[in-house]
Amino acid sequence: METETSTRTLKIRVTLLGDDLKAVKEQWGRFDNLVYQTFKAANWCTGGQYLNDQLLLRLQQRAGVKDAAGRSQNKEVAKKIRDSMFGPGSVFEVLPKSVGEWDIKAAFPDLPPSVTNVLARVVDQNYRNDYVGVLKGERSLRTYKRNMSVPVMNLKVEQAGKDFNLVWRLPGYAEFQFTAVLGQDRGNYSATLKKIISGEVVCSNPCTVKRDTRTGKVYMNVGVIEPKKVADLDPTLCLGVDVGIRHPAYVGLSRGPARAAVGTREGLIHGRLQHQHRRRALQKVGQVSRSGHGRKRKFAALDRQADKEQRWARTFNDNLSRQIVDFAIRHRAGVLKMEDLRGVAEGEKKEWMLRNWGYFQLQTMIEQKADRVGIRVVKIDPAYTSQTCSECGNLESGQRDTVKQVFICKKCGVILDPDHNAAVNIARSEKIVGA
Repeated sequence: METETSTRTLKIRVTLLGDDLKAVKEQWGRFDNLVYQTFKAANWCTGGQYLNDQLLLRLQQRAGVKDAAGRSQNKEVAKKIRDSMFGPGSVFEVLPKSVGEWDIKAAFPDLPPSVTNVLARVVDQNYRNDYVGVLKGERSLRTYKRNMSVPVMNLKVEQAGKDFNLVWRLPGYAEFQFTAVLGQDRGNYSATLKKIISGEVVCSNPCTVKRDTRTGKVYMNVGVIEPKKVADLDPTLCLGVDVGIRHPAYVGLSRGPARAAVGTREGLIHGRLQHQHRRRALQKVGQVSRSGHGRKRKFAALDRQADKEQRWARTFNDNLSRQIVDFAIRHRAGVLKMEDLRGVAEGEKKEWMLRNWGYFQLQTMIEQKADRVGIRVVKIDPAYTSQTCSECGNLESGQRDTVKQVFICKKCGVILDPDHNAAVNIARSEKIVGA
């Protein structure tokens, strides 16, 4: 029986290794040129694919085998026209899925094949996902920016004393030797990097590297494939997670009295308000500043503040997700249920918490952490989970008192914590969305 694995990503800040400043500067120049050509190649590929599809559609329309909406009237003739453009002996002499890679290699011959091969696949997949929406006018053709991620194949991790080096070899082009800047290493990345070196876990292909155009820092996303640490779980026991306004999250089991409020409203409000106050103050300073050098200098502090706020919110959600999954492990819950919150926020725009809360980021983090320990995560329909009594199942409006923050069943008279009641209803719900 094959061992189940899970994948997680280490976001590591890196810098080029070297003692010779001139050589390191040249390496940075080569790296920046590679990043620049990659984003240009991605846009070139996208534009070429759209041009090819439009040309093929026009030829088929003019031959009368497709209508204006692209529906086939004569599939056999349409296929002949398609074969005349793509395939052996055709205009392009390659299959449609290979045209993007062919375009990149022809226009950007200096890009190494280990980059162009992966880049063409990624761009083609994104383009195919977007193409129908583009034809319907629901979205624009995707464009790539200078800070896009560059695919990294066959990354090698080495240890030099206390430091870790990430070696990216590009045959016939260059070799970039990065050193990891781990800082306080709160994520214990050093332990994972040691496991990569020993072969206990492996890097996924491709990893990615990108330069933050605002700060100039370079980050490498290293995908790690590792065996799941499957916990001793009861597959019939479910944990419900209710996210809301009174508490960032509240958990309750489908059986038993165990429950917990995860995080505090005050902690979330204090952190968010503090960062928003700083942002507004920096905006006012920038507006009245009369110094020269344009917007970049005036609002540099504001840009740094935006980055700090994002990092704070991510750390807050990371801590909550860790506590939720740990609660499930302690109580052996094999299934974790959450509400499908798509579209919920539109009807709650007056609530400050909903406008300042990363629900979907939190749910994504919960899913990732739960998968590593073998907990199954499902989404359920959120309808009436707060209005139904978890004791007798009575559904009636007005049972949840939003002023006193208490749930009083009008049928059996039980008095419950409203968030605990909702969490239990979520845990017991069988209205699974997307099953």
